[in-house]
Amino acid sequence: MKTISFLLLIFAALALAGCGSQTPQPTSQPVVSEPDAVAAEGRVEPARYQEQSFAAAGQVAEVLVQDGDSVTAGQALARLSDSQAYELALAGAQQEALAAQQAMDEMERGAETALARQRLAVQQAIVARVEAAKALDDERTDLNTAVFSAAEANLRLAEEVMERLSDNEGIDPDAYAAAQARLATANASIASAEAALAALELKASMDGTVIDLELQPGQRVTPGEPVITLADVSQWVVVTTNLTENGVVAVEVGQPVEVRLEAVPGLVLAGDVARIGARFEENQGDITYAVTVVLEESDPALRWGMTASVQFNP
Repeated sequence: MKTISFLLLIFAALALAGCGSQTPQPTSQPVVSEPDAVAAEGRVEPARYQEQSFAAAGQVAEVLVQDGDSVTAGQALARLSDSQAYELALAGAQQEALAAQQAMDEMERGAETALARQRLAVQQAIVARVEAAKALDDERTDLNTAVFSAAEANLRLAEEVMERLSDNEGIDPDAYAAAQARLATANASIASAEAALAALELKASMDGTVIDLELQPGQRVTPGEPVITLADVSQWVVVTTNLTENGVVAVEVGQPVEVRLEAVPGLVLAGDVARIGARFEENQGDITYAVTVVLEESDPALRWGMTASVQFNP
């Protein structure tokens, strides 16, 4: 019995010692990690480019530029060969317009002459009436009375003719209207032939460099078919190809960017985010968005289509 009591005392003592001497455990702190930088791949493109196409179908007669040529807006790039018929039609319409205009000019010049001649006729009729009236006052005879009446009638007729000529500026209105209609028809034919000829010539729509020339003499083309691409290579952009939905939410317009080219190791180009595409594309199961980065500087090594890695700086 004494042995059991002694053991119970030992256990109680050990329990009290354990309660009073516990060692405090360290408190764990949350680990804060830096967010990963957003990166994506992209393709180099000119900031501005336009495809050129003919407005008419036909066979290529001349190609006036080569790949790499610098051109200005309005410069002829190529011509189709079906122009002879339109050139003949244009020449005929121009001759018809010239003839109609000359007829109108002659009518106007003739009208001026007719007006001047009629003014003289009125003046002469006035003088004749005055002389007839004086003769009648001097001696009232049947002859003088008849002469006076004839002079008055001649003056009235001259004045009526003068009034009609003045109303129409001395021009026959029917003949002049016919000449005007003839001129209008000729001008319409000229415009039609010029438009047809213009459609046979391909002109540059912008200043730029010939980047993609897919045209040669003898080739048949259709309206709207791209045959030449012009680009402004003074400024370049990079358009991302695999920026996912998780990455695009961390990108903002104006955000600084570093661009590296796969083909030119060591070259780093600075840029800024200019545009974030609103539409998505599905790329190997990922939802991706196109972000356009404008490069702040150019480099002679830049070429359209080059692969680039894009790092979006916070």
